[in-house]
Amino acid sequence: MPKAPRVMRQGKGVARDPQTGNMIGGVRPPWIKVPSAMYLTDYETVCGTAYDTKVPYPAERLKTLYGSYANYARRFDAAKRDAIQEGYLLPEDATRIKPIASPEDFGRPGRTRQ
Repeated sequence: MPKAPRVMRQGKGVARDPQTGNMIGGVRPPWIKVPSAMYLTDYETVCGTAYDTKVPYPAERLKTLYGSYANYARRFDAAKRDAIQEGYLLPEDATRIKPIASPEDFGRPGRTRQ
């Protein structure tokens, strides 16, 4: 397995990127490289797992970051290719990974994703 940058700490918690809200360092899967949500850790949620523990971005933030769903999806696919080249994702697994946000998530202003 390739080495990833260490997860940055801030006090007892993780340091977070001011633009995305996601932790700095560690393995960067496509949903973190091209985020549509802020992902939380078990330490923060005490829910027993870090998978799908997220706070989705509202439509306005998605539009600010990517402009459109098509741009987001293109960047997500590029992040999958990067993850394969970096050795973090197998090509056969990459075909099953789909963008986290949907076209509807870029919809009406003021809408908050569930």
